[in-house]
Amino acid sequence: MNYNNDHYFKKLDNVAAFYASTTTIYNPNIYRLSVRLKEKVVSSKLEEALKDTLISIPTFAVKLQRGFFWYYLEHNHDLPIISEDTHFPLRPINNINNNYFLFKVTYYEKRINVDFSHILTDGTGALYFLKTLVINYLKISHPKGISKKITTDAEKLSIHEANDDSFLKHFDAPIDKRKVVKKNDTDAFHLRNKSKKNTIDVILGSMSVTELKMLTKEKGVTITAYLIALLIYSIYHGRYKYTKSIKPITIAVPVNLRNHFPSTSMNNFFSTIIINLDVMKKDYSFDDVLEIVSSEMKRELDKDVLLNNFKNYVRLHKNIVLRFIPLFIKDLILREVNRVVSKRGATSSLSNIGVIKMPDEVSKYIDKFDMLSYIDNSTHLKLGICSFNDNLSISFSSALNDTEIVRTFFTALSSNGVNINISSSGGVK
Repeated sequence: MNYNNDHYFKKLDNVAAFYASTTTIYNPNIYRLSVRLKEKVVSSKLEEALKDTLISIPTFAVKLQRGFFWYYLEHNHDLPIISEDTHFPLRPINNINNNYFLFKVTYYEKRINVDFSHILTDGTGALYFLKTLVINYLKISHPKGISKKITTDAEKLSIHEANDDSFLKHFDAPIDKRKVVKKNDTDAFHLRNKSKKNTIDVILGSMSVTELKMLTKEKGVTITAYLIALLIYSIYHGRYKYTKSIKPITIAVPVNLRNHFPSTSMNNFFSTIIINLDVMKKDYSFDDVLEIVSSEMKRELDKDVLLNNFKNYVRLHKNIVLRFIPLFIKDLILREVNRVVSKRGATSSLSNIGVIKMPDEVSKYIDKFDMLSYIDNSTHLKLGICSFNDNLSISFSSALNDTEIVRTFFTALSSNGVNINISSSGGVK
């Protein structure tokens, strides 16, 4: 992937433009992808691998700039600063201490972490980058054991392919409006007992993909649907039924649109679907919840529904009036929109970046991958999910002052025959 560094200019995609206007120190819009190797990380080799990665994926070697009407990205001639991860996870990226890159690389013992700003990319683009970084690192660490010819799909893309704005590309596609049903815009039930600490507790659960698939196969559902239902069930029985609330339990689920629309983009190309449990009776069984979730997911993942959702979003950013409002005013408008939407918000969110595959030559040096989501002002409990080989990782990011929901979640899995290894930065032991 080659381009002219001195003249590189990139307009933000629709999602990135929204994140650029709404990102603050209290709402940094970041997430983390991590890999745990079977050997200790050597910082000098990681620095060399990162340089190689930015040469092969130069669209990540950028910094955010302000214009009069819009933000844009331009080439960053500096190098990212790698540091040891000694603090709580998912701290806001410090621009000055990171040379203004939109990602931050840290390491600790056998683990390599990359925190990404959503201004730069979504989970798919981030995963391409991390996989390339890991392969480059292991090539340097094991020059005789790994072929130099091994590459990732991201390295084979042209600049045009990597920078494809897939939202605009598919904006004019026709929609079957009969499949689009307007949902009620009611406020979600919120988990209110936020911890007084200004930190995030992370609870990691590792389990066998094979064992979990036995459960999902028995129910005839996907892993994602099963875990969404289990999250709702855990919130309901761990917190909700002890309140007087009649607001729905709402789970926000990012969807990789590349699975539904052709795209090679390394930019953001995702949409968020909303799964609701409206309170119509007490003491929901898990099967009750699973039936509701499966039905809603089938409807929300219909191609016409997904297309309609992101068309509405793109239409906002194509608005001729909004486009030519000065940026400082646009920031104020979008932050207020974000504040109102966040207040209505979701009870929790679940992000599943799916199965991570690596070349066999590389896989033998890797233990597992993890994904963490940042806690925002309105959603105080989030899940990140990914799998590698037979290991499925479930990561809870929590700002709550108790762990009852997390305990209910993992206890339900364990009682159904799934062996779980749990670790924590605080909270569940």
